[in-house]
Amino acid sequence: MENLTNFKPEHLLIGITIFSILFGIILHFLINESGKEKKKKQLPNRKYKEFDTTRSKEEFDMDDEEIKDFIVELKEQVIEELPQIEEYIKNKDYMNLKSSVHKIKGSAVNLAEGGIAEALYEFNHYLSENGTDEKIINEFYEDVKYFNEKL
Repeated sequence: MENLTNFKPEHLLIGITIFSILFGIILHFLINESGKEKKKKQLPNRKYKEFDTTRSKEEFDMDDEEIKDFIVELKEQVIEELPQIEEYIKNKDYMNLKSSVHKIKGSAVNLAEGGIAEALYEFNHYLSENGTDEKIINEFYEDVKYFNEKL
């Protein structure tokens, strides 16, 4: 009975506050994780627009020859990065995968819209949302290879 005489109402208030905070954190985690699960299960759109460099021609005042040079550089950059991306996928190294995809996405998106630019943008977005579904990642990887060959 000695312990009850030292009990103060503030102790109950502190306990309720701690419980409420923990309950809120758990609830927030459960809601967010269930939302992420839904996002992870969406397959890539794969209905990308045609690769179009009109915007970069206008914004950067580039002629067709300069655009062709940039396309060759982009294609080489993607070819160089593909084995590393494949290795990251194989090892489930999503942090480096995201970094690698982000790097080539920047080059593609600055150059054009549609095609490989859109595929890389979507792939990067998926990884940024912590997507880890192997089937979806492999679909994006195949899209990048396909659209790179079409350049």
